[in-house]
Amino acid sequence: MRSLEIVLYADKVAPLPLAYNSFLQGALYSCWKDSFAALHDNGYAEGSTNFRLFTFSPLRGKNRVQDKKITFGGAFSFEVRTLEEDLLDSLAANLANQGCMRIGWDTFPLVNLVSRDRLIFPEKALIKAVAPISVHRSTEDGHSVYPDPFSSEFYDLVQLNLSRKVAAAGYDINAEIALTPDPETLKKRVTTFKGIHITGWEGDRKSTRLNSS
Repeated sequence: MRSLEIVLYADKVAPLPLAYNSFLQGALYSCWKDSFAALHDNGYAEGSTNFRLFTFSPLRGKNRVQDKKITFGGAFSFEVRTLEEDLLDSLAANLANQGCMRIGWDTFPLVNLVSRDRLIFPEKALIKAVAPISVHRSTEDGHSVYPDPFSSEFYDLVQLNLSRKVAAAGYDINAEIALTPDPETLKKRVTTFKGIHITGWEGDRKSTRLNSS
């Protein structure tokens, strides 16, 4: 898996809503609209479900929160990760060519792009959830239930989600994961995405253990 850190600069007052995830997603789709035009609507199919096969972190940098808005000052960044290297190559090329990135109503100059390889550990590793891990199931009446990390259902859904996304990416990997949360650092996060409340969980580097085979 590869990642691309995108470093931008806020050279003016440009507040974003606290629930800005849809703005970041829209900014990424805009960068891919020419090279991966079908990504937004179709993604990568696995059975009857389509996956986008990328994820991104929250924005990081010096900021101020006021009136349900967040304003960054100076350099700030976020990270995009995916199994599909072509997505990151295309994203990096587009940003380098444009020299900026539009997020929401404002455009921010590009400061730097940092590409990294993310290793998949064969046995055990301490991991950090920089963005909340969220899984859910739908009830018969159409509501979403979000299990917590102390429920076995949480890990069953994580495993199912992982297996389906790996298959959608075209890989044949037989792997099982076992996550052990640290109650002292585990944090529940409720975010809003396009008007929908989503519950997820995050923790620091000592919070979770991963076993794979």
